[in-house]
Amino acid sequence: HTLTISANRHLAQYSNLQNQVLPDAPQWQGMGPLAALASWHAAYQHTWQADDWAMVTPCDVPLLPPDSVVSLMRAFTSQPNLQIAYAESASGIHPAVFLARVSALASVADYLAQGQRRVRGWITQHTAQAVFFHDDAAFANANTPEALQRLEHIFDYA
Repeated sequence: HTLTISANRHLAQYSNLQNQVLPDAPQWQGMGPLAALASWHAAYQHTWQADDWAMVTPCDVPLLPPDSVVSLMRAFTSQPNLQIAYAESASGIHPAVFLARVSALASVADYLAQGQRRVRGWITQHTAQAVFFHDDAAFANANTPEALQRLEHIFDYA
């Protein structure tokens, strides 16, 4: 298991948390979350096997269920040809939370080269399936100071 943090700012701070911090490659700078996947694939493609997996989550979803990987992996056991399993809850799909065969990530660079930027759009180009999670609050975003304060309140009582 390897944890890699994708970051384009505050690299030293993230390096204190995790020794593998990867900024977006220059050719993909400013292209959104998929730039991180393209950069990761290019940097580490020599280290993984064809049957390896990548679990992707945004950093602003701190309440992600602890069984996320296991729940998403179940989709692959029932569909051997599946390439990507992504999260869904009562509030809708959460395409930035997904488990993918590493081989599926090879297509991200071409998708970006076509001018595309949406994670959901990239996922639809693959054999993919949504996996329903009952805890809708687990996908709450903490991407504003107000949202972070609401989630910190939850942590105070957890």
